[in-house]
Amino acid sequence: MFIFRGFLPMLTVAVFSIAVLSCSSPDPYTSLTAEEATKFAQELEQHLAKDEAKFLSDNIDEEAFRQCFADALYTKADDPDIRNLDIFRDAKKLGGLIVQSKGKSGHYRLLRMLQQDGKHIARFRLYTAEGGLNYHDFILMKRDGKVKVADVFVFMTGETLAETFAQETKFLHSGGGKINQHKAYYMELKEDMQQKQREGDSEGVLAVFDALPGAVQAWKTTLLPAIQASRLLGDTARETKLLQQYQAYHHTPTDRCMLQLIYHSFRYNYDSSVVKVNQLDSLVGKDPSLDFHRAIMALNNDDRKTCIALLEKLYPTKAAFGDVLLYLGGLKWVDGDVEEAKKIFRAYRSMPDYDAAKEAEMMRNVKGG
Repeated sequence: MFIFRGFLPMLTVAVFSIAVLSCSSPDPYTSLTAEEATKFAQELEQHLAKDEAKFLSDNIDEEAFRQCFADALYTKADDPDIRNLDIFRDAKKLGGLIVQSKGKSGHYRLLRMLQQDGKHIARFRLYTAEGGLNYHDFILMKRDGKVKVADVFVFMTGETLAETFAQETKFLHSGGGKINQHKAYYMELKEDMQQKQREGDSEGVLAVFDALPGAVQAWKTTLLPAIQASRLLGDTARETKLLQQYQAYHHTPTDRCMLQLIYHSFRYNYDSSVVKVNQLDSLVGKDPSLDFHRAIMALNNDDRKTCIALLEKLYPTKAAFGDVLLYLGGLKWVDGDVEEAKKIFRAYRSMPDYDAAKEAEMMRNVKGG
């Protein structure tokens, strides 16, 4: 039975140091119209599709983000202890982090616009070059006639960017007074660990993680990279232990669902994976693109008929992306429908997320299968 075992998307953790749902000062939110919010979200999608990170980074509203951050700490935005934190500049890096995460053959798609608590939300789907999956809710506002991003809720962490930063700031200020410089050293280690993750150095990630104190290991921004590194190294025992620790510390519907989906998908646990992808579909309010993941799960379960049916259904729709065509073309080739396969591969080459190396690997798989 032909299965693309060597090329299956690995649902890696598509996550950065990001994570706040409610902010004060309602006027900038209520003055924004649905049309303005949608136009901004569509423009953001176009910029990120071209790997142009500056548009997003330039449109993070620092004043609003600072207020969200202060709300998460139950303090005031002008509190002297947080007024000049470098952490506010980190939010400006979000555009670059998304572009870097999606890679050449990933994508960043606007899934839908919605309203929550009177705020306009733009929900995006991140699919990375390695098959990583995440969703981001951009909380939009209007200031000085321009649409801005106040904060970003991240499904993988189950919280917003400001909330994640607030957790780290609490640690830095614990004990009262100004930032403890000894504790600030651990922030540098965390940054080093995340850099090693971006470089694909899984052993280096775990080496730094082990050097961190327990309080810092418990952060989402350190636990998630350690879980992924353990998975990529094939250390199931460690991954399971870290995942149990994560769930003991943090329990929100989105991060719990996504982590369990990754865990079961990586091990080809078909029934559990289907349950989790259906749960995720419910949490995001339906995402047609998730049929691709259902198709791959069916392929892992030796159910080629279901796999092909799902891919064929997805192929002609706006929800399709490069890997949909790549897998469908590969399966058609193996089934002897070479002319149809060639047609699909030609269509794949016109996709924004076309990757010549991926196509070459697929052809090696199908010709050797």
